[in-house]
Amino acid sequence: MSYLVCVDFKCKDGAVEAVGEMLRAALLGTRAYDGCQQIDVYFDETCNTYSALEVWDSADHYKAYLQYRTDSGIADAVAPVLEGGWDAVVANVKWLGANTGI
Repeated sequence: MSYLVCVDFKCKDGAVEAVGEMLRAALLGTRAYDGCQQIDVYFDETCNTYSALEVWDSADHYKAYLQYRTDSGIADAVAPVLEGGWDAVVANVKWLGANTGI
C-alpha cells in the first residue's frame, strides 16, 4: 500500500528561483531514496510556495527520509531561502496516508 504526504516549501521574497534550483537538485536523490515511489512538485505563485506531493511505500519510509535529510544538514542550506526554515517544512508536512478509493 502507498502512503501520500504533501510538503510545502514557502519561499522568502526573491528566493523562488533559488528554491526551485535546490528542489531540482535535491529531488534527484529523494526519488532514488528507499521507499520513494513518486514525487510531483507544483508552484502556487499567489503565496510563493512549492508543494511536493510525494508517494512513499509507508509513513516509516518517509520518516526515515526526513531523518536522513535532517541529519545531512539541510536546515543550514534552506534557512536563507525558506520562510521558517527546515523546522517550518517539517512542522507542516501533511500526512495524508493511503488512498481511500472514494
